[in-house]
Amino acid sequence: MSKEPKFLPPLEPDESNFWRSTVFSWAASWRHLLVIAAACLTGLFALFFQEIDDWGTQFFQALTGQHEWLGWKMDPTLGVILGMVLITVSMIVIMRLRDVFFPGTEGTGIPQAIASLHVKDGPIRSYMLSGRILIGKTILLCIGLFSGMTIGREGPSVHVGACFMYLITKITRFPRHLVHRGLILGGGGAGIAAAFNAPIAGMIFAMEEIGRSFDKNNASTIVRVVLIASIVVIAILGWDYLFYGKIEREFGFHMVHWVAVPLVGVVGGLLGGLFSKAVVWGTPVVTRHARTRPYLTAAVLGLSLAGIGFASQGESYGSGYPQAKAMLMYRGTDYYQVLGQDQTATTAELFAAYQDKVENRTLLTSADEIEHEVREIEMAWEVLGNPDERAFYDQWHRPEGYPWWYPFAKAGGSFFSLVSGIPGGLFDPSLSVGAGLGNLCADLCEHIFDEIDPQIVIMLFMVAYFAGVVQSPITVFVIMIEMTDARFLTLPLMVSAIMAYEASHLICKKAIYEALAEVFLGNIEKRAKEDGIVAEPADKT
Repeated sequence: MSKEPKFLPPLEPDESNFWRSTVFSWAASWRHLLVIAAACLTGLFALFFQEIDDWGTQFFQALTGQHEWLGWKMDPTLGVILGMVLITVSMIVIMRLRDVFFPGTEGTGIPQAIASLHVKDGPIRSYMLSGRILIGKTILLCIGLFSGMTIGREGPSVHVGACFMYLITKITRFPRHLVHRGLILGGGGAGIAAAFNAPIAGMIFAMEEIGRSFDKNNASTIVRVVLIASIVVIAILGWDYLFYGKIEREFGFHMVHWVAVPLVGVVGGLLGGLFSKAVVWGTPVVTRHARTRPYLTAAVLGLSLAGIGFASQGESYGSGYPQAKAMLMYRGTDYYQVLGQDQTATTAELFAAYQDKVENRTLLTSADEIEHEVREIEMAWEVLGNPDERAFYDQWHRPEGYPWWYPFAKAGGSFFSLVSGIPGGLFDPSLSVGAGLGNLCADLCEHIFDEIDPQIVIMLFMVAYFAGVVQSPITVFVIMIEMTDARFLTLPLMVSAIMAYEASHLICKKAIYEALAEVFLGNIEKRAKEDGIVAEPADKT
């Protein structure tokens, strides 16, 4: 058994001198500095994971011959085989490293944060939150992202944030309520907030999903930690950074359009519930087989991912973020045609074409209505005039549209990645599946529901499917609004999320994170018992 970590008793409040003990003392200042440092590190790690996700995607695209990266691109025929080999071998490597050197790093990391709140502070928590787990989570996630695994990074961001907050309680004494719940909730919420630049969603997620209640005693700590991590993100990415981009659509009061909202919510929720049910069923099955036949189990899972990748022409590989953004933001567009240029045009040529198109034209008509043709020209220049956004558009936008089977291939890749228990999240893949479903149904919905905007249909499906998977409806519609600044779509997104939650709950009675937390905690308690450690349930208060 490894050396038992240091555990400090909680700090009891000094009622006789409350202000001095909580604010005006060196000990209090030290505690506040540690919280600030841990929150900043959470934000930095979330940004690091975002960069690794992007680099990993570009590397795998170059390896499989789909796109050039850093002046390098593999022959496509050989690349297909190399991609399949890499993802299979990497699955074996990650699962063995996890089981031998980094137990406790399994899965998304959110179940670990939830499970840690179900036991009293003590040696048992070090099986879920520790420096070793933090390092292991980071290493294994990076391997997975560079290997084409269908995983996101938000779950590891939550786990890392919870680990940082837990580790500072080993440096100095904190008040009892912060040790038991507050710091872990704050770190988990900060992970979500920093991963998506969604501070409100991060705070809600900490209470709705991780804590599963409104924790008044710890609310200020959650807000403070989330705020600091979010400031780190916007200080680096900019105040105007949006995860997907700005959506300026309005929904209005067209009754036929409102009929589509609950229908999309129910369909997306049922599909999300089926996915959650399958993951909750499959995870313990894979875990049992991995104990007795570790290499064979890992190989089968890796080959399954490779097979789906081959059948889907590589579309199932990766987190799915770029595909989701391309479908949501650029479906049905051809900005080069709007400006009358081809893809080889220089920035100067595009700008000259833009100026020629908008000359003597205004965005508003005499009736103060938006001139849509002018707005489309403006949007074309906003995208193609930005080098980074133009590169994204050229690589990921499909003028012919993404194939109908995209969401099913991505869901299949996400399923095998999740049941394997390798470190990685499900937010990005689930949102990508939802975008694929919306893309698939957008034309039909536009025809049936009196020309409802396809972009709105995609957003509704993203929210519906995602809410069906995680069964955290408030977090889902809030995070979508924060990622797109689509405040005029708040009400339809809210309805879609709630309907999806209710539909999903009919199929999957227990939310996916809660169910996986119970499985994880059961496994941890067995390991701890073998080491002579008994897990005591946390106090109900």
